[in-house]
Amino acid sequence: MKPSENKQAAADSSNIWITVLAYSPTILLCILVLVNLSGSGLQESSLFAVVLPITAFLSAFVAWKLADTLKNQQTKETSLSKNVELHKSFFERSPAIMYVKDLDGKYQLANNSFRAFLESTGDSFSEEDEARAFPESIVESMSEQDKQVIKYKQAIEFQSKWPAAKGQSTQYFNFLRFPLFDDKGEVVAIGGIASNRTDQVNARKALRESEEQFRTLIESAPDAVLITNINGNVILVNKRAESLFSIGRQELLGKSLDDLLPGFNLPQYIASHPTGNTDTQADDQNLVSLVAVDSNNVTKPVEVAFSATDSRDGISITCLIRDMSERARLETQLRQSQKMDAIGKLTGGMAHDFNNLLGVIMGNLDLAARKLDKDSPIRKRLTTARKASERGAELTTRMLAVARRQPLQPKPTSINSIILEMADMLPRTLGPDIEMKYDIKEDIPDVLVDPSGLENVFLNLAINARDAMPKGGNFYITTDVLDLSEKSPLSDQDDLLPGSYVQLVFTDTGEGMSPETLSRVFEPFFTTKERGKGTGLGLAMIYGFAKQSGGSIQIYSEPGVGTTIEIFLPVSKEKAVLSAPKSDNGDDIPIKSFTEKVLIVDDEYELLEVAVSYLEEMGFEVLAATDGKQAVRTLQKNTDIEVLLTDIVMPGGMSGVELATEARKIIPTLKVQYMSGFPSGVHADKSGVDLDAPLITKPYSREKLSDALEELLLKTT
Repeated sequence: MKPSENKQAAADSSNIWITVLAYSPTILLCILVLVNLSGSGLQESSLFAVVLPITAFLSAFVAWKLADTLKNQQTKETSLSKNVELHKSFFERSPAIMYVKDLDGKYQLANNSFRAFLESTGDSFSEEDEARAFPESIVESMSEQDKQVIKYKQAIEFQSKWPAAKGQSTQYFNFLRFPLFDDKGEVVAIGGIASNRTDQVNARKALRESEEQFRTLIESAPDAVLITNINGNVILVNKRAESLFSIGRQELLGKSLDDLLPGFNLPQYIASHPTGNTDTQADDQNLVSLVAVDSNNVTKPVEVAFSATDSRDGISITCLIRDMSERARLETQLRQSQKMDAIGKLTGGMAHDFNNLLGVIMGNLDLAARKLDKDSPIRKRLTTARKASERGAELTTRMLAVARRQPLQPKPTSINSIILEMADMLPRTLGPDIEMKYDIKEDIPDVLVDPSGLENVFLNLAINARDAMPKGGNFYITTDVLDLSEKSPLSDQDDLLPGSYVQLVFTDTGEGMSPETLSRVFEPFFTTKERGKGTGLGLAMIYGFAKQSGGSIQIYSEPGVGTTIEIFLPVSKEKAVLSAPKSDNGDDIPIKSFTEKVLIVDDEYELLEVAVSYLEEMGFEVLAATDGKQAVRTLQKNTDIEVLLTDIVMPGGMSGVELATEARKIIPTLKVQYMSGFPSGVHADKSGVDLDAPLITKPYSREKLSDALEELLLKTT
């Protein structure tokens, strides 16, 4: 039996006993009358003496019991009234929306929150209030939900999204609908409790958006990002970290920071940077220079900013890692450039004086040798001395090439022609134990370089290959064409401008080089050869030539395997003009006869004498001056001068460029040829302007001077 049924049975039993006691006096009186009428022998007085006390007692007891019952009933009614008031107050004052509606969908009960939600001001509301408060789609949805509650006869929780009204935001509600039963267990009504969860939904949405923004920020960061727990195990990474360490994301998660950044002491960092302090944020003071190790065990210089954060999951360490490989490469290039610039300034100043001295020596040796018979032993000695002077001039040229200040004369040049011309000479340089092979493509375009400088590149690389293969081997030369875009890896590594380049590849099967040697191979005066067998300028000169020509050079080498050198030279837009081969014997080259009147200006008197002798031998009518002012006076007196041959850097306050400007004012048709012991790249620094006429560098031979003047005179004004 249910507790409620027990309570009801007890109440019914109490009511029966009260009724019996209430009627007991009457019953006793009736018994007394019946006895009297029957004529029994009992005396009336005795009977009354017994019955009346009993009757009085029962009446009093009945009165007390009745009063007590009424009091208890009043107490229960008061308590029930209080409970009803409490339930009503709970129902009306609940912030949750509460209602009861019958099976026809009409609301029978509704609390203040529901009426406020429906904007109903009275105690009841109409269907118009509901239609105004609920969108049509929601009314239909609520009806379907009620049907489910009636069908399954159990409480069901629903979630609803209410479309945004004008000027309002979208609303989100939780509805708990439950059936109400009668005594027979039939559903007679539906109760409902609803709560507005819009703030919760918006908060979760804001949290998701914040997390998405955080992920986007992390993933799009230009630096690698690692977040680790207090033990140094990685718990979050971004794409840049995958690239930096060459490890997939899943494999990277869980790795130890000690393996990725072996030089970082995590316990020491946590001890010295307690969380909660304002100075634990990642800033310049927390930048640490370390070495990162990728999956291939390759080390990379990095800068790392660390930050410790305390969360509910414990202390986490955020690592912002910047790959410094590119900056290290640029710094190396800058140091190399500064070193080359310093060498260039040094060699440029030395070259001027050294070339002037060599010019005097070579010129006088040449002039003296031609005064003697070909079979004269003295002439042979003079020729030997002149060749030694030429080697000194070549050494100066190499030093200038290392510093990228050599006076190059770039012009369209056929790579194939250079290779074919040197096909006979290079094998003799390599020796009989080294086999030379070359594979050249017929459609290789011409390049814009100095032909003589390119020939020196071939010769120097052949000599290096010979020295690397003392027991013999193979020497290969191949060509190819590369079209570099802005995103080409080669452009990024070597600062090559986008465009077309001819690739020259020189490969030997020699001893190769160690990584230490390879890192210094382009340094001036660095050599691994025995003393007296190398100057250390060969590869440095080739490097300078390639860079000065607008190209680049790369070298690969492995001990015991060999060396490969790749040179990239810019393609020329013009076609090369093939010239006739030159004779090796300068004494036998016929010199063209000239008849023009020339003014030569040089502050070096000994060089001036040599140049005057050369010009007179060529047939020129020669006038000479030792500074610019004297030259101007000579031009003013001799307006029939056709050629001005002038040094550039001269004392007296007037340079050769300034002299040429003044000379053209006097003689507009004057042709100008510059000469100098300085490399061509220095003149802009010395005179302030670029050269506006051809330059011949000192020391020069009679034949070289003749060719330069012939080319000058053939040009139209």
